[in-house]
Amino acid sequence: ASRTTVSSAFRSQLAGLVTHLSATDPRYVRCMKPNDCKDPQKFDSLDVLRQLRCAGMLAAIRIRASGYSVRRTPKEFYKRYRALAPGDVKTSSGFEPNWTQLCKQLLQRIAPIDDKDPLGPAWQIGRTQVFLRESLQRRIDGMVLEAVRSKIVIVQAVWRGYCVKR
Repeated sequence: ASRTTVSSAFRSQLAGLVTHLSATDPRYVRCMKPNDCKDPQKFDSLDVLRQLRCAGMLAAIRIRASGYSVRRTPKEFYKRYRALAPGDVKTSSGFEPNWTQLCKQLLQRIAPIDDKDPLGPAWQIGRTQVFLRESLQRRIDGMVLEAVRSKIVIVQAVWRGYCVKR
């Protein structure tokens, strides 16, 4: 009979943990230490504020509070909505386009910023993300659907014309 060593037991447990983590979609909870001494009923607000800043929580809260619930990288955003900007990108030359600039041009064309809106602009572009209000995303999704439908009608018409001429 083979004996289980500590090392082999650890390896099998680790493999099981990796398998379990790969099969799930983990969510993380950020824990804040209320004080350095770990004393109960003692709260050091400056230390907690520092922890929140370091974790990036204040920036996330500020973005959510301003109403920009939709966040995408510029490349992901442009690839999703490129049907609304035919001819803007020529990627055949082998260089990576400026996705942020392309997103800005696209958004300025389809959803110009309205200074009279009491909620502020419906979109903003940050350093690494494009932020949209939920209402604007629904409107843009509808525009993409309509653009794709019109292209489908053109393809169908060309195909039917080809079939009749044969």
